[in-house]
Amino acid sequence: MKTLTTHEVSESLDLLIRFQRVSLRDLAEFREGVEGMVAGLAVERAKKEDIRYLKALLADAKNHLDEGYSGWDEFIRVDNQFHMALADFANNPIYKSVLRIIYDHIHRYFDRFLPREKAVLKKNYQDLCEIFEAVEKGQAAKAHLLVQNHVYEFNRIMEENAKQMGVAKNSSTPDGDPSDV
Repeated sequence: MKTLTTHEVSESLDLLIRFQRVSLRDLAEFREGVEGMVAGLAVERAKKEDIRYLKALLADAKNHLDEGYSGWDEFIRVDNQFHMALADFANNPIYKSVLRIIYDHIHRYFDRFLPREKAVLKKNYQDLCEIFEAVEKGQAAKAHLLVQNHVYEFNRIMEENAKQMGVAKNSSTPDGDPSDV
C-alpha cells in the first residue's frame, strides 16, 4: 500500500476545489468550523503589527466598498486577504496551507453564487469590522463566533442563490451531478 504525502493530499484538495468537485455546503461546513477556530487562535497569537495590518486591510475594504459595483472584485480580494491574515496570525502551517488552497479558488463559488449587490458588500464590511474589533480587544471566543457566523451567513446567501439557479444544495452543478463541471 502506498503512503500518502501531505503534498499529494494538498494537491488533491486543490483539484477538488479548483474544479468545483466540493459542494457549496461541504465547503461552508468546513469553513465554519475551521475558520472560527483559526480566528480564535489568531487573537491569542496576534502581534501589534498584525493588528495594524488588519486595520489597513479594513481601510482598503472601505475604499472598495465606496466604489460600489466597480469595487466588488477588489473588495472580495481584500476580504480573502483578511481571512488569510487570520490564518497567518494563528501560526499553524496546516491551517494556513489548507485555507490557502480554499482561498486560492473560492472566488469561483463567489462569482457563481454571491449576488453582486452593495448590501452584500456592506454586510461583509460590517462583519469584518466586528471581527477586527474582537481581534484588537483580544476577545478570542468572540472572534471565533463572529467568523463562524460570517461564513454561515454568506454561505446561506449563496445557497439561496444556488437554489434559485436550480443547483442542488450539496452539489456544485445545475443538475446535482458533480461530474458535469
